Amino acid sequence: SKLISSINLFSFLKVYKLLTLILSIPFADITPSTGIIFGSVSSIKYSFPKPTNDRMTLKEILKDIPAPSKDEVCNAPYSSRYMSRNRKRNWDEQSFTIPAMAKQVTLYPGSPDMVKLGTDLWRFGDGGETRRLSYREAAAIQTFPKDMEFKGDLTSKYKQIGNAVPVKLAEVVAESLYPILENNYA
Repeated sequence: SKLISSINLFSFLKVYKLLTLILSIPFADITPSTGIIFGSVSSIKYSFPKPTNDRMTLKEILKDIPAPSKDEVCNAPYSSRYMSRNRKRNWDEQSFTIPAMAKQVTLYPGSPDMVKLGTDLWRFGDGGETRRLSYREAAAIQTFPKDMEFKGDLTSKYKQIGNAVPVKLAEVVAESLYPILENNYA
């Protein structure tokens, strides 16, 4: 595509590969167009991480996360943008990608299902409490350690989590790069 053509303009990049995010990342159902580009100079040999199917459901990820306090969940009004699509996954599914904007964080899987009213128009279902994921639940989905401490107000915490490279993804990338760095730069 256009991005790959642009990469080819740089002669120092010998190797590139668009990888869909199925690399030991247990959390998210990510669209096929999402990926990562690895590149290296021509003198370095790089082996791409092997894809896995280690997907985890929301039930598995959130099983040990305590119920949140009210100050751990964004309670901002729901915008028309938010209500333009389904924002809820069930316990037996993978999470949507975690956004950086607190007001756009998806619904907790224990919330009632959303109901489609028409094109780009949904409403919340009946029969229970509707709430967004707490920032701690979002952090668990992003594979942060349970004891990770986030600083700032609630909006800042959601932003830190949503903007972060998921911990397990960073781990896979780092493990694939470590031998190259060790052999070429140690």
